[in-house]
Amino acid sequence: MKTLASLAASFAIVATAPASAVTADVAKTCRDEAIKAHPTSVAGAQAGSAELQREAFKACLGRAAKTKSDDNAERGGPAK
Repeated sequence: MKTLASLAASFAIVATAPASAVTADVAKTCRDEAIKAHPTSVAGAQAGSAELQREAFKACLGRAAKTKSDDNAERGGPAK
């Protein structure tokens, strides 16, 4: 009975997961854009590129999420 209850709880968690999760395709595209905009610097270089790449990646994800919510609004669906 305890197994059945934990299984039901697992299904409830999965059913309520947010639909705005990042897809692998979006993440790969954003990673490529971040590296193209801020190429990885060589080891020992004064100016690092990791922070700039992270910021570009986050900005790309934000644009992708905004685009998705705009598309949902145009179709009459809920904005997520």
